[in-house]
Amino acid sequence: MLNTRKKEIRIKADDFRNQCRIAGYGIADLFKDCERSSLKIIRYPHTNETLLGFVTKRDDDIVIFTNSSSRRSREIFTLAHEIGHVVLHFNESESFEDTSMTLSDMNPETVEQEANYFAACLLMPDDEVRKFLDLEIDDFQGKRLSAMDIARIMSEFNVSFEMALNRLES
Repeated sequence: MLNTRKKEIRIKADDFRNQCRIAGYGIADLFKDCERSSLKIIRYPHTNETLLGFVTKRDDDIVIFTNSSSRRSREIFTLAHEIGHVVLHFNESESFEDTSMTLSDMNPETVEQEANYFAACLLMPDDEVRKFLDLEIDDFQGKRLSAMDIARIMSEFNVSFEMALNRLES
């Protein structure tokens, strides 16, 4: 199911980037950029490392909680993932919580894959990655990426090593 929705997900991620008026290759501060949207973000330190974040909708308010005890790059990805749930899976007219119990009519694995793909497209859109590689990495076509190149990508797009590698592979 994810493969059939990839184009739609890329378009929605790009629309969200445009709403946040993101300039440059990557998103410098997704938390700050979300202030321009109707989303409410609550960063809360939680000692349970498996609780990375969640989103809830009550009445007209959409609230995303992230675990601020996580690495900053992990917390940013979690925020982007939860935004993906908001954009892709929320029904405007009803209350919703991002839990497997409320997603019973949808395949939870597919829902999570879609939110992960949205996060990847939001944080590292294909066009911006290609542009960065073309303009910022000397002779990219003729060589492999060095550790310094990957560090620059991580810094520019504000993502983790794993996220940078996964996105570059795809």
